Amino acid sequence: MLNNPQKNDLARSLDSGCIVLAFAGASGIATLLSTIGLFKWPEHISRTLDGWPPDYVILLVSSLVLWAIVSAHAGLYRLDRVESSNHAYWRLGRALLLWLGATGAAIFFLKLQTVSRQFNLSFFSLAGGLIVARQFIEGDLLVRGLRSGGTTRSAVIVGPKREAEWLLGVLSARREWYGSITLTDLKKVESALNGRPHNDKGGAASDLAEIFLLPGAAEQALFEEWALRLVKQGRIVHVVPALIDARLFRRNLGDIAGTPTLTLETANPDGLEKVIKRLVDAVAAGLLLILLSPLMAIIAFLVKLTSSGPAIFLQERLGKNGSKFRILKFRTMRANAEQLLLSSPELYQQYQENNFKLPDGQDHRITKIGKLLRASSLDELPQLVNVLRGDMSLVGPRPIVPAEIHNYGEYASLLLSVKPGMTGNWQINGRSKIVQYSDRVKLDIEYVRDQSTSADLQILIRTVGAVARMDGAY
Repeated sequence: MLNNPQKNDLARSLDSGCIVLAFAGASGIATLLSTIGLFKWPEHISRTLDGWPPDYVILLVSSLVLWAIVSAHAGLYRLDRVESSNHAYWRLGRALLLWLGATGAAIFFLKLQTVSRQFNLSFFSLAGGLIVARQFIEGDLLVRGLRSGGTTRSAVIVGPKREAEWLLGVLSARREWYGSITLTDLKKVESALNGRPHNDKGGAASDLAEIFLLPGAAEQALFEEWALRLVKQGRIVHVVPALIDARLFRRNLGDIAGTPTLTLETANPDGLEKVIKRLVDAVAAGLLLILLSPLMAIIAFLVKLTSSGPAIFLQERLGKNGSKFRILKFRTMRANAEQLLLSSPELYQQYQENNFKLPDGQDHRITKIGKLLRASSLDELPQLVNVLRGDMSLVGPRPIVPAEIHNYGEYASLLLSVKPGMTGNWQINGRSKIVQYSDRVKLDIEYVRDQSTSADLQILIRTVGAVARMDGAY
């Protein structure tokens, strides 16, 4: 986050400078490539602008104008935004993609036919990289400034004690948000409104302090009066409509007849997205089964060779809408593993208390080849058959056994509204390292909240790294 309007304007100017610098860099690359015959400037340049082909000048001007529009639309330089660095980079990434699309459309509609695609690739790559680097450097400098005692934004919280202390804890968790956070009383607010400053640094009278008004701070009429008068003084005012934990749901801010309304909802993919997801699941699972069939045959042979019993283990799991199906895995335990578990009350109790899995190193039912299969996640390859049959998806919540569903409480219906997946948030966030079952529930419901084609792709990419690191698998 930026600290004041001057830094806000500086960031906007630096990003525009990054675009100009990227254009110059792309021009330098093009000139260098032209000397070895890999690039050619337009031949017919009877009309030039200070030696530059007109189409290239129009491209530069258009890109600068469109960046100003897109960045304003995305709210990149807003002073009232309080968000984590991850959200800030995600917002910047979406803005860059939108700018890329808008500039590409401008090239098409303005008929900039002489602009080389090779030049565009260099230009857009350099511009995006420089803008991301600018934000990274700014964030790093901000953190360094905080560590050395530098000043930053200040906030004042006005509201009932319990709610105000809760918000104080939330805002204090990130040092880059506010350097000074004050809980104030009604007298100080009234003094600030009436222009009678207090001497408390960062208090309600501070010209730079942002005000957080919480429900219950005053009667509705007085609450509205405070908000309007504070805004008229040029302050940034955050009105918190209610204190509810909405982290597991999507939030949309709208209005009903002019009244601000916060709408909470889970993701609801449209019919086309569902068709695409099923199509991708079926095609990918089919191709992977064909490609990996030699490896799977070898694994099945080794399982049979090293222990008695079938190569494939079947277990009942819950699917979409609570339908039951048998999940397929390569057997990693002794053939009578489930009977051993159920026949020992102490062992079964330990199994339940450890979130339906015995502690690492204490499950003597696992075979030697089974340890390797689990660590490498190769035991889950047969689940591609479940995906092909439609019982599961490539990405989704964990496929749980029926006995686990009560742990989800009121979230159970949300969990069962989607197909379980071979991989998901649980697999890419440590798997068995996640001790608290409530954390597993949270990760599963977060997937339901965020489910989309792009989210699935991100999880699949991160799964490759998690499997390579053997992170949390046992």
